Amino acid sequence: MPERKKHATVSQRPSLSVVSGLSALAALLISLRYPESDPALPGICGFIMAALGHFLIFYLLTIFLIKTAVRLCRIPPKTETAGIAVFIGLSFVFILADTFVYQQYHFHINLAMMDLFFNSRGEVISFGTGDTIAIVIMSLLCFTVAALIAICGTGAGSIAVRTCRKGLVLIILMFIVFNGINIYENASARKYYTVYNSAIPGFYPLTMNRLLNRMGINAVREKSYHAESGTSSLRYPLNPLNCPGPETREDGTMAPRPDIFVIMIDTLRADTVSPEITPGIWNFARENIRFNNHFSGGNNTRIGVFSFFYGIPGSYWNEALQQQTPPALLTAYLNAGYRIQAYTSANLYNPEFYRTVFAKIPDLRTESKGRTSYERDANAVNDFMNDISRDARNHNRAPSFSFIFLDQLHSITLENKNLRDHPFPTSWIEPNYTSLSRSTNPENFFNLYKNVAREVDTRVSEILDFLKNNRLYDDAIIIITSDHGNEFNDTGLNFWGHNSNFTEYQLKVPLIIKWPGKQPRVISNLTTHYDISATLLQEELKCSNAVSDYSVGNSLFSGNSPEWFIAGSYSENAIVSRDQIALINSIGKLSFKTPEWKNLPDSHARNNDHIIQAINIMTRYFRHR
Repeated sequence: MPERKKHATVSQRPSLSVVSGLSALAALLISLRYPESDPALPGICGFIMAALGHFLIFYLLTIFLIKTAVRLCRIPPKTETAGIAVFIGLSFVFILADTFVYQQYHFHINLAMMDLFFNSRGEVISFGTGDTIAIVIMSLLCFTVAALIAICGTGAGSIAVRTCRKGLVLIILMFIVFNGINIYENASARKYYTVYNSAIPGFYPLTMNRLLNRMGINAVREKSYHAESGTSSLRYPLNPLNCPGPETREDGTMAPRPDIFVIMIDTLRADTVSPEITPGIWNFARENIRFNNHFSGGNNTRIGVFSFFYGIPGSYWNEALQQQTPPALLTAYLNAGYRIQAYTSANLYNPEFYRTVFAKIPDLRTESKGRTSYERDANAVNDFMNDISRDARNHNRAPSFSFIFLDQLHSITLENKNLRDHPFPTSWIEPNYTSLSRSTNPENFFNLYKNVAREVDTRVSEILDFLKNNRLYDDAIIIITSDHGNEFNDTGLNFWGHNSNFTEYQLKVPLIIKWPGKQPRVISNLTTHYDISATLLQEELKCSNAVSDYSVGNSLFSGNSPEWFIAGSYSENAIVSRDQIALINSIGKLSFKTPEWKNLPDSHARNNDHIIQAINIMTRYFRHR
């Protein structure tokens, strides 16, 4: 009998492996528009490994689900092929559109953008006739490629399928290798191959920092943390700072620069600066400049401190962290010859201020010793006093920019456990969160907070007395403020603490400034943490740049008062104005609240110009093509 020739079998339905593999390759080609126009080769290699594996897993899962549903519903093969082609085409159109959005705004398409696009009557995004024609042509091309992929998948023989599967295994192995690279580079604060991670939509690579720390591997804390040149997507400041050196006196000597001491008290509400609660801070406020309508740029420590030093919204945090971009404020003072140091009770590793705010500070002090927050506060202050005392003995010492961050009020735990010694009656010596509810009377908790604030006030008075006794007080700029507020069910909606809403109870903080030559007064204009860098760089260092080069605020002494400001949390951003709060949540959906956090209908602020301006601000400091 003559042997029959073996023919490769051809399926009537699209092959999962062939269609997924070809779709992933096509999606990768489209997504090459994401990286910068002058990308580094290692970053592009990492991007290809990550994006190809990411898209392959996406198409494998989604097309598998489609094919399973098709089989269960007994849909004919031709209909299955057409449906898969339509799905792939839509995904290509989405990725292509997202590349345009990312290049312009440096974030991916989200529900907030779609909401504004369809409901803002073209005020945010509009297209001319040429743009519309181009969009139609590119969309048709996407669907054409998708149809060809579906047809190829249907006509693929068994040999082609087996070959494709081997290729898919190779891609998956590359993806696993990339995640290993990401674990290493994230732990060691490097960004050679993983610099474009954020450019891939929906991509969350594997990290193991917590596990490594538990294993005793702390390499990330032992290295120098500087951004690799040429890889930053953050353009901040917009232009190099132009700040003159110290003024020259008539005798030819340089005029001395003032020391700058920033005392930040974690979780200090604006309304707790009073003669009864914080007498030391209150007396300091009466003798200097008090801003009684001041707001932080965030309702948590990370964003509050970031807005204070950088002068830009917390939406830039991830990019600043990835590239280890320091604030323009501290860069300018470092260039001016200042000795900069952080005396923080909480460590600088979480949040990662050692890689952001203090990224380029030599000999950085990163943590304090002590079992409790009270002991760590004491250690931070003692180290500050010892360093300043040592420097004060040197007549040629460099001026100091010192950041003192006190944490006891954040824990709301009393050091002196004898409640009879405290002015505000309470039965609590530490928080009892399990007992809190919407109907809980906040008096016990709030009085505990006030008593702890009284203890912290003693610490602040100790710092001020030290400066006076060492003749460092009169000529210094001294700033007392907080990173965010703290709520005690003030809205009646069961909010306790912070990082949960954007009401004034969580955002409004004290700001008191002693500035040599400026008279004591109370300023009632709306001011924000964004104004700090603008004030110091304009008023003290005399930088000639436009403020917009490095800040979204204004000088505190300019008299300008914004109508609204941007505030951030770990998962949301808000546009806060006098009569409403516009929220953009973690998936990009817009919603609206009253200042007391009651719901507003979406139509209340559908065409609010503040939202449009805020989006522009949140993309101003990115590199655009």
